[in-house]
Amino acid sequence: MTDAAEAFWSYAVVVYGRAREACIALQDGHRLDINILLFCCWAATRGKAVGRTELIAVEAAVRLWRTEVVTRLRAARRWMKDKPEPGGNAELRVDILAAELTAERIEQRLILAAVPSLGEQSALAADCGSDCAADNLNAYAAVEGLQRHGEAVPLLTDLVLAAFPEAGRAAIVARLKEPYDTSGETS
Repeated sequence: MTDAAEAFWSYAVVVYGRAREACIALQDGHRLDINILLFCCWAATRGKAVGRTELIAVEAAVRLWRTEVVTRLRAARRWMKDKPEPGGNAELRVDILAAELTAERIEQRLILAAVPSLGEQSALAADCGSDCAADNLNAYAAVEGLQRHGEAVPLLTDLVLAAFPEAGRAAIVARLKEPYDTSGETS
């Protein structure tokens, strides 16, 4: 695994742990990919703005893997959650969760491979902060067709705050509510 892939995974584990409910709500309620959401924030810590073109490439790179592997593993694990144990159910759920996490790691490598320049960190690159993360998330929302994503703003705000705890909630909310132009970039 590359240094960038390991750094992205480690970052994602921490931020996801802080914003788990928001991430799951964005995934289940708005059909956004948690790994791409986390990537938008991680790129900001590396001084990288992620635009529409890069996010389209990322989405295209992971779509089939997410649909055929990650989503199916998640669905099986969730389906088994509330079922009576026929003997071994709990153990199998643990194994499926481990497979799902491995599949998530592979998806993150696919993300980095889709935009290799975003995985590199320049010695001169500085954390571009919560504004950059919000802009990256706005661009991702636009790529996914959430041009009016007002109901997702509180969840996206929670994610940005998990990534940048020192940021101010009001500033993030304002940034996430900014309109985009037709290219999907923030204006």
